[in-house]
Amino acid sequence: RAAADRIARAQYSLRKEPDDCAVWYLLLGRKGPLTALYKVAKNDKLVGFLSNDFSVDRWRTAALKNAYVLVSKRNWPLAIALFLLADKGRDAAALCARHLKDPQLGLMVAALAPGGGEAEVGRFARQCL
Repeated sequence: RAAADRIARAQYSLRKEPDDCAVWYLLLGRKGPLTALYKVAKNDKLVGFLSNDFSVDRWRTAALKNAYVLVSKRNWPLAIALFLLADKGRDAAALCARHLKDPQLGLMVAALAPGGGEAEVGRFARQCL
């Protein structure tokens, strides 16, 4: 988790673009700092969206629908982030391996995503590696 936090900060510092570090902050369950970065970037749509309670089915469904829209637009990093908001860590990990061609990121997502862990890492390794 400490490594993921350092990666999130480093990703943001490269271009000052919140989309670059969204996956990492959501993996850590740190939606608040991510929302603050989008405020600084003046992305009011995402600030409003991230302000919702994603423990409610309505907002998880909205995150999932938006993730699929972003997949169709080939915006992989933000799609992965929205899959994480929708508690679909398995889909997020598969997207990392399949479209980003980054199995290491997929393993991190499988391990750190809510509902992830050792069993999920093993399943990911068998299916995607």
